[in-house]
Amino acid sequence: MAVNLEELAMKSIEQYAAFSVRLSSMESALTDMNRRNEVKEEKFIAACDKLARLEEKLSTTADDRSVIHKRIDEAKVEIQELDKAVKAITGLLKEHHEDHCDGCVNVERMHKLEDEVTVVKNVDKDLKEVRRKVTSAWGLTFIRFIASRWGQIFVALLFADLLLDFFAHYDVIKNLWSWIHFQPAT
Repeated sequence: MAVNLEELAMKSIEQYAAFSVRLSSMESALTDMNRRNEVKEEKFIAACDKLARLEEKLSTTADDRSVIHKRIDEAKVEIQELDKAVKAITGLLKEHHEDHCDGCVNVERMHKLEDEVTVVKNVDKDLKEVRRKVTSAWGLTFIRFIASRWGQIFVALLFADLLLDFFAHYDVIKNLWSWIHFQPAT
């Protein structure tokens, strides 16, 4: 059986060309996959950075919260001690009034002190409500914002806007005022 070398060479060249095409397509596919993996890796690194920043922010928030709660506990202890002292002073005042006559030298000072103690004990309910709202989470956030530079800028811009609106709509406001008071419009 005779072997046709020319046909065999042509077939070999065709197979080599097909193999070369497949190899180059695989190489481009691998390059594309590497590029995609690099993009995914960059996104993963960015996500890890964000997660690390969030974790740091969360830990600082937790630390701040623990410090605040510690201060609140300390303030509670001080308030309880102050309450005990006020009750003790009130008891001493009652004993002093019961033990001494009305012509005592310290009667006026005792009455003043007694009035101050009753004022401290009887806090206005509106004042209690204001204190409760200001010390709430949103109240504290509002106070911090208004006290910040951006809050002051916001208030200044709001005031400037109100003044500008007043001057821009002066005639309308004047006519409305005269209408409310049943005066003829000027």
